[in-house]
Amino acid sequence: MPDKPIHLKAGAVPYRRTAAGEFELLLITAREVPDSWIFPVGTVEPGETLPQTAAREGGEESGCLVSVTDQLGVIDLEKPDATHRLTFFAAAVIGEVDDWETDRQRRWLPVADVPAAVPGVFRPIAHAAQQWLSRQTYTLLRTPEERFAHLPGYPFAAHYQTIHGARLHYVDEGAGETIVCLHGEPSWSYLYRKMIPILAAQHRVLAPDFPGFGRSDKFLERDAYSFQMHRDMLAGWLDALNLQQITLVMQDWGGLIGLRLVGEMPDRFARLVIMNTGLPTGDMPMTDAFEKWRDFAARLGNLPIKRVIRMGLAHPENLSPAELDAYEAPFPHAAYKAGAAVWPLLVPMRRDDPGAAEMRRTRAVLSEWRRPTLVLFSDGDPITRGGARLFRKLIPAAQAQPEITIPGAGHFLQEEKGEEIAAHILSFISRTPLTL
Repeated sequence: MPDKPIHLKAGAVPYRRTAAGEFELLLITAREVPDSWIFPVGTVEPGETLPQTAAREGGEESGCLVSVTDQLGVIDLEKPDATHRLTFFAAAVIGEVDDWETDRQRRWLPVADVPAAVPGVFRPIAHAAQQWLSRQTYTLLRTPEERFAHLPGYPFAAHYQTIHGARLHYVDEGAGETIVCLHGEPSWSYLYRKMIPILAAQHRVLAPDFPGFGRSDKFLERDAYSFQMHRDMLAGWLDALNLQQITLVMQDWGGLIGLRLVGEMPDRFARLVIMNTGLPTGDMPMTDAFEKWRDFAARLGNLPIKRVIRMGLAHPENLSPAELDAYEAPFPHAAYKAGAAVWPLLVPMRRDDPGAAEMRRTRAVLSEWRRPTLVLFSDGDPITRGGARLFRKLIPAAQAQPEITIPGAGHFLQEEKGEEIAAHILSFISRTPLTL
């Protein structure tokens, strides 16, 4: 007897986090079996991926706008003429859709009650969802992969590493000495696209996306984001990849988090490249430009990403509409922007703010830092103005390198002068060979 054909279907297991911090799952009524409660599921249409189908079915059958993340399991249903293969995904509910099958009823249940409420064939999925959510503290979002298709100047393969339950994305190009490039607010590894090919021609270049940014997972809740969380995720990523003898390239928040790790695990880092960032310890007032930027971010909440990128350029007219869209690509809905909205508010402003004490310890370590350090600030960034002087005065090793200012660039100097910066970094690495 010939094998039966396999019909692919995909489904969503919609969930939400209550005000009490508990998770609930959403069930809908089944049409074929009266009084039966199931998860939304449907046929994979031509050209669709399984996650796309799961997201579509979540909307059409339950009326919920969902963000699909991890696969929970696969069920094979044997029919007389075919095998129906159902693949289910965790799906965070982030809103409602207008057009859905309103004849279906909906029912939210605590996670522990769901296995008993669904037909036996669905119970493995219910148990898998229960186990998956037991490892989560917050609501996890994942930007659909199709948002990153055909971005201009960004041909790099995607790499992923799961750290503390969230999937982090990173670029990994070239071979040789290890260079790690850290972005800041509200950008992602796309900011380094002009530098990566130049650096990767001679070295191994890695550029991670912090949680909440780029192709990395995001949290729905703002309180999921903290200085400590970002520090822990980056440290976990460095450990998972066992990266050593790193030339660390940092800008904006990448500098705050990267330099904190330099202070905590100095033996991991061979060289530092410090660009348009700061060392906020709560001892000194921030620049007026930063205070205005922080107030702007706090007031808006739903951060206008493209506007922020343009505001941070000396010559925004040089950025094409397609490149500007690429900075917005990680954020298909306002729900994905919690990390970007809260990051400016996490900068330590007072001595007792979270992270301030750690920044003071970092400052003490840097005051005795003897490994090669290159300070590269632009001439057109009011946010970090004066930072180059601070770092060159503080870090003994920085005084051994030439004083270089990147002309004609704003806050996002990698965007405007990426090729020039990459050339400076290659020269820096060449004149400071590693000592074993």
